[in-house]
Amino acid sequence: MRNLFAHAYGTMSPIDIWETATTDIPLLADKINVVLNSNSHILDTIADGRKG
Repeated sequence: MRNLFAHAYGTMSPIDIWETATTDIPLLADKINVVLNSNSHILDTIADGRKG
């Protein structure tokens, strides 16, 4: 889907755009949250190293 948005945006139908916005993006957000929550200690360590 990313290629369509990046390279053929003008050919995408409003239905394709709506389905991506309401279906694909929420699913992706859920997966990202799982990764972030399961690796929060690693992310905290990385963030702490960048503060100083």
